[in-house]
Amino acid sequence: MMAERMKDPAPTAKSGLLSLPSALVADILPSSSMLLGRRVCRELRRDLPLYAREVVLVQTQASVIGVSSSSLASDLGTWKRQAVSLKWRAEPDTLVSAALASGIGDMLVRLDLSGTCFGDEGGALLSRLLRRCNVLAHLDLSGTSINDNSAQSIAQGLSDCRSLAELNLRDNKIEAAGLRAIGGAVCGSCEALSRLDLSGNCQLRYAVGELEWVLRNCTSLTDFGLAKIRFFEIY
Repeated sequence: MMAERMKDPAPTAKSGLLSLPSALVADILPSSSMLLGRRVCRELRRDLPLYAREVVLVQTQASVIGVSSSSLASDLGTWKRQAVSLKWRAEPDTLVSAALASGIGDMLVRLDLSGTCFGDEGGALLSRLLRRCNVLAHLDLSGTSINDNSAQSIAQGLSDCRSLAELNLRDNKIEAAGLRAIGGAVCGSCEALSRLDLSGNCQLRYAVGELEWVLRNCTSLTDFGLAKIRFFEIY
C-alpha cells in the first residue's frame, strides 16, 4: 500500500484529494514514514494556493504511532497561512503541544478531539491553545472524559474564542462547577455561539440552576443539547 502511494502523481484537483471544493485532505504521517509524509506535505503545499482555501488534517490512532510533537509541529507549520481543520484520534497532548509550537492556533477554524482522553494537565494545555484560536468556529470535545477540573481549565481558554459557533461537550463528566465555568466563559465572550451540546453529562441533572442560567444568558443559542440526562426519575 505504501509503495503504491509513493508512485502516485503529485496532488492535483483531479487526484481525489479534494473532498470538498474548499477543503484539501491530507495525512500527517508518523516519523517512521516521514519520507512519504514530507513528500506529500511538500507537494500539497505547492498546489494548495491553487486549489484549496482550507486544509483538513486527519490523524488516527493507527497512523500516529511513533510520532513526536516536534516533528508534528514542523508539519503543522506547513499550513500556517491557510485555514486549518484538525481531527485527532490519538493522544491529545501530542497534537496540542505541536499546535502551540507551530503557532498554527490563529488559523484553526475547526478542532475535533472527540473520543480522546483529557486529564487535568491536558485541559490546561488545551486552554493555552484556545487562547490563540481567535477564528475557531467549531470545537468538538465529546467523549473526552472532561471533568470539573479540566472543564474549568478549558473555560479559561474558551473566553478568547470569540468566533466559536459550535461547542460539543457531550458524553463527559461535567458537573455543576464545570458548567458554571464553561457557561461563564462562552456566555460572556462567544457571541456567535449557536450550538452547545451537553448531552450525556449525567451529573448535570443536579445542576438545574446552572443550566437555567446558561439558557438565560447565552442569548445566541439556538440548539442546546441535553439528551441522556434524567432530570426526573419515575418509580
